[in-house]
Amino acid sequence: MTENSEERKKRVLENFEKHLPQIWEKARQNEERLKTEYQQNLLAKLLEEIRTKISRPSFDAWFSKLSIEELDDNSITLGTNLTIVMEWLETRYKSLIEKSLENITNSNSNFKVSFILREYSGNKNVESFVVKECTACGCQDFSQKLIEVPVNVGGILSMNVDGLVCTNCGLEYYDDSLKRVVRLFQQRQHEQQLIELTEDEEG
Repeated sequence: MTENSEERKKRVLENFEKHLPQIWEKARQNEERLKTEYQQNLLAKLLEEIRTKISRPSFDAWFSKLSIEELDDNSITLGTNLTIVMEWLETRYKSLIEKSLENITNSNSNFKVSFILREYSGNKNVESFVVKECTACGCQDFSQKLIEVPVNVGGILSMNVDGLVCTNCGLEYYDDSLKRVVRLFQQRQHEQQLIELTEDEEG
């Protein structure tokens, strides 16, 4: 029996309604994928622009863990995994970041830049380094842990960082980038002390 036009329309409509949730889900996934790709490209261009403006040690210390957490037309939220880095970016590099964003997007608008501390989220923050075997006991079993590391710089006694702990002997491991941050911070503090000493002598 041949279906008439009304029956055909009804069948097409029923099929469309049946598959509509899948269509919307696929569209949402495509939108998220495009958004993620755009953020990754923007971050890569931003870091490339900044790399030409500051020294390599400064770039490695303050920008190596930077990420884009939120992005709107004229505002961007950047994330990092250390409080000390977040505060340093806010006080020392915010204007450079804003200017770099304007340059790479060819925009005359003033970008509103803010910073957040990424929450501890397991593998996401410790995937940048791998410990295959404990140097103390030879164990190959590790668990993720938020490790308190002594700093003793500029009134900061310690900070919490993402790391790994040996399940056998308890030896802790964390990303070497923190050591670079602390060394650079100590260097800047020493430079500031020298400046203050010079000003006192001149006075």
